[in-house]
Amino acid sequence: MTDTQQPRGLVILRCGRQSLHPAWRVGAAAADWDLQLCPYEAGAGDDAAVRPGQKWDGLHAQLLTDQSWRRYDYIWLPDDDLATTAETVAALFAWCRRFDAAIAAPALSEDSPWSLAMTLRNHSFSARATTYVEVMAPCFRRDVLEQLLPTFTLSLHGAGWGLDMLWAHRLAYRGLYIFDDLPVQHTRPVGAQRDAQMAQDLNRSLWRLLARHRVRPYLRTLRGYDANGVVQEANPGSFLLRYLQGYDYLIQQRAWLLPRLVNDQIARRRLVRRPWSRLLQNLHWPRLRRRP
Repeated sequence: MTDTQQPRGLVILRCGRQSLHPAWRVGAAAADWDLQLCPYEAGAGDDAAVRPGQKWDGLHAQLLTDQSWRRYDYIWLPDDDLATTAETVAALFAWCRRFDAAIAAPALSEDSPWSLAMTLRNHSFSARATTYVEVMAPCFRRDVLEQLLPTFTLSLHGAGWGLDMLWAHRLAYRGLYIFDDLPVQHTRPVGAQRDAQMAQDLNRSLWRLLARHRVRPYLRTLRGYDANGVVQEANPGSFLLRYLQGYDYLIQQRAWLLPRLVNDQIARRRLVRRPWSRLLQNLHWPRLRRRP
């Protein structure tokens, strides 16, 4: 690569036969990034060796075996059920460089199945600095991937539960971003491939992992950026209202979500359930409902 060439990003995809990645390669922007498949079943595409198992144990084996990822500045490790475009993937790598992100992810579109509301697109911002990036679609800076690669084997069966919170803790909650103006659609219901017993086992293993490494859930947006890159810190009181307005489309459907979002925003690296969060709800809800 010469000094005048734009660095390319790499997508390493743990994929099955129903993977949506063929659509990702349509368009000229696909030339701005490379794709490497890590299939967990035969027939998933190309001639890549099949690595049975879950996402993160397969990726761990792939990254140790094939060292070509070390030539790239950013490496995206998404799920294979995300609907996106070549342009969005190219923009993801460009935005990661722009923000010098340690780990970043595109926001989930408004119609996506989700586990945590903060991973969904927030209409108030173009991008957000956060304390959490979900295992669904993390994009790692190369040096950060080198640092965190040994953790990929720590979750039960390689499913990844709890790894995202551990990564954020290891990075002291610095350099984590969600890009709201680059949404992707999650197309499968959350947990669709797990039975009740497996889900229970994974949940128990998550809490054991967090306890072992002394990690507490910390799900907060620290800063918001508009389309011009103007920053609004989370400290001023007006930020909370703006943050909640960005999720108005979600809160209107699920009123119970409002106090949860408020509690997450007032937390300080510990679990917080303060009685005055309901007071905040009562004060801000009427204003939230008044659209500009």
